[in-house]
Amino acid sequence: MKNHVQEVSAKCEQLPERYFRKHDEEYGGNLTNAHDVTAEIPVIDFSLLATSSPSELDKLKSAVITWGCFQ
Repeated sequence: MKNHVQEVSAKCEQLPERYFRKHDEEYGGNLTNAHDVTAEIPVIDFSLLATSSPSELDKLKSAVITWGCFQ
């Protein structure tokens, strides 16, 4: 029987191992900045993206590759 995360958490059971990932799997083996709390979170100026600013597009690409995409 498959348990959704919400069902498991409601029952206060231990999470199944399939929900766990090792850091080397999650980050593709590159842990250079994974635990660097001093790493600066990138801020993208969307108004500059609308003008096709090459430097802002490079910042966006780097941010998505390094940090992922959050909405």
